[in-house]
Amino acid sequence: MKKQGVLYNITGLAGVGKTTMGEIFYKYLKERRNDVVFMDGDILRGIDGDALSSEEYKGLEYTKEYRIAQGIYVYNYFKLLLEQNINIVYCTISLFDELTNWRYEHFENNVDIYIETPMEILKKNNKKNLYSGEVKDVVGMDIPFDMPKDITTYIHNDFTRDPEDIVKEIIEDLRKKGKLIVD
Repeated sequence: MKKQGVLYNITGLAGVGKTTMGEIFYKYLKERRNDVVFMDGDILRGIDGDALSSEEYKGLEYTKEYRIAQGIYVYNYFKLLLEQNINIVYCTISLFDELTNWRYEHFENNVDIYIETPMEILKKNNKKNLYSGEVKDVVGMDIPFDMPKDITTYIHNDFTRDPEDIVKEIIEDLRKKGKLIVD
């Protein structure tokens, strides 16, 4: 079997800094290799929003069931890239065992970077107004999530450190564990 690319799956609740840190990490890798792409859950949802528009999912766009279906849909696209030895930095909530299990069954090289921020800080920052209680189907509020079981790198983000410094920590941790695709 041909070696697959690496999926760097950056997860955590909404507002923890996944996209900010993912973009910095992606730029670091891309400066050293050309076979890296950046993907973000919010962007992909806008691109493939009609893909799951059947009656079965109508009105369910942010429910757990829809998120799992959409996640598998996206991961099937990623499978095409990974099989061509393209490496992916993907920022997504995806905190459901069903999605993690699917990835580990289908992808050879999973690197899970989990970013955790205490809920009181998320509620205080609340830039997208997700933690006010007014928005429904919010993972971590009214949709329970599964803590990742195979975390490669764990980051506690209380927003007191610069994102660039946190990404340096991620890079060093991945280097030590032999999970970094660059020297």
